[in-house]
Amino acid sequence: MTCVPGQVRIPRLSAAHILPGAKARASLRGRQSVNQGVNFRLLSLIGQVGVMMVVFILLGLVVGQWIDGRLGTSPTFTLGLMMLGIGAGGWSIARMVKWALESTAQETTKHEQ
Repeated sequence: MTCVPGQVRIPRLSAAHILPGAKARASLRGRQSVNQGVNFRLLSLIGQVGVMMVVFILLGLVVGQWIDGRLGTSPTFTLGLMMLGIGAGGWSIARMVKWALESTAQETTKHEQ
C-alpha cells in the first residue's frame, strides 16, 4: 500500500501479534464478552440516572403543588419539595453508581482470573 503525503498509516495489531496462537484468540473472546456486558450495563446506568432524577423532581413538584393548593401557600412547599427531590435524586444516584461500579469491578476481576 502506498501512503499519500501528509497521511499517517497506523498498523493494526491483533491478538496474534501480542499473544501467538489459539490462546490469544480465546483470551480476547472472553474479555470482549465481559467488556460488552460492562458497556451495556453502564449505558443502562446512564438512562436510569436521568429517569431517577426526573421522577424525584416531578414527585416533589406534584406533591408540593398539592400541599400548596390545600394550604394556600403559593410556591413554598413546591420549591421546598423540589429541592428535596433534587437532593434525594442525587443521593439515590450516587448509591446506584457506587453499587454498579463495585459490581462491575468484581465481575471484571472474576473473569480475569
